[in-house]
Amino acid sequence: MLIPLAQDGRPLTPYGTAAAPEYLRFQYFPDSITSTKAPTLSSKEIPGMNLPVYGWISGGEHLINFTASFSCDIDLTELQVGRGENVREVLARRGLEQDNVDIRAAVAWLRQYTLASYFETENSIRTVPPPPVRLHIPNSGIGVLAGIGGVASSPDSVTGYLRTADPTYAAYFPSGLPRVASVSISLAQTAQLGGVIRPPSADRMARYVSGDAGGSGGSYGYRLRASAREGRRT
Repeated sequence: MLIPLAQDGRPLTPYGTAAAPEYLRFQYFPDSITSTKAPTLSSKEIPGMNLPVYGWISGGEHLINFTASFSCDIDLTELQVGRGENVREVLARRGLEQDNVDIRAAVAWLRQYTLASYFETENSIRTVPPPPVRLHIPNSGIGVLAGIGGVASSPDSVTGYLRTADPTYAAYFPSGLPRVASVSISLAQTAQLGGVIRPPSADRMARYVSGDAGGSGGSYGYRLRASAREGRRT
């Protein structure tokens, strides 16, 4: 699930209304998810040494990459849509929504969060950058891969900005409606939200994984270190 956020961290609602928050529930679970993290280091060559001396500068960017797949078995251009209805409501009423996504809308929804918006004022044009989003994948543990804590953190969620949302269309209906498509998504985790900078920390990761952190949701309970001390296979 992908949830756009306001700058205060709360889920966005459509057009600033009091309606239910916006989100996109992916049609299929990704075949693979890649987490890329490389620290930024400076190197200094020392005469006579076989290796340079390194200095740590920063933790570097954390990217979550995966491909979201979408498919549709019905040519939506042939649906009979009543006045005041939309395609999604018709599909939901017939119990066909899960298997038939309007791929055009899904791709546009994702791509919009890589783009700025512009609003004309009396004397100028105001630029509004794309909002942060929260990627939630249940039971995945993606929320701890760059450290524990940080802004809008949870074990199975990453908050950041969409770097890419690039579609590939694999099949079409005779009408031209996309039938099968995939979207390559890259999300850069952020440490800043609502004017607050709070980066995740590595010092709690060992306790979190080992089961020593305590508290509700405070550990995975693997107890890796305890198993090693007791001579058990981990």
